[in-house]
Amino acid sequence: MAADARGVAGEIDRGSGTAIYIQLREILRAYISDSCPPGSALPSERDLALRFGLARMTVRQAIDALVGEEVLERVVGLGTFVRKPKLDLQVKLTSYSEEMQRRGMVPAAKVLSFEQIGASAFLAANCRWTRGRHWCVSGGCCWRTVSR
Repeated sequence: MAADARGVAGEIDRGSGTAIYIQLREILRAYISDSCPPGSALPSERDLALRFGLARMTVRQAIDALVGEEVLERVVGLGTFVRKPKLDLQVKLTSYSEEMQRRGMVPAAKVLSFEQIGASAFLAANCRWTRGRHWCVSGGCCWRTVSR
């Protein structure tokens, strides 16, 4: 069931330089954040238009702005509802050391093996190495040795 528009606090200032639909959008935003849990219905456009003395098109423009910002969602035949907030799944790439420190652990590394090998034909072809050149291998990581 839709909420009653009389519960929406705020007034439109027709003398300000701010567009009326923007004023209404901000009034609705405050009402939503203070009084409406996700999934709750917004008062109807008609009720809001009567409450604020505005044309329905102005009310619709304010609501459309909030729909565009993903604050509200329209369900055809049912009304306009407060949208559930999106999960913020930002991926932050960190180094091994930073991740371990974030977890309260002490980062460490241990060399398990270290050897110098010559590049075989297979390694030279697949790793773009020079055949016969010496490479150092440590736990699967490789780097070229420098000739002096």
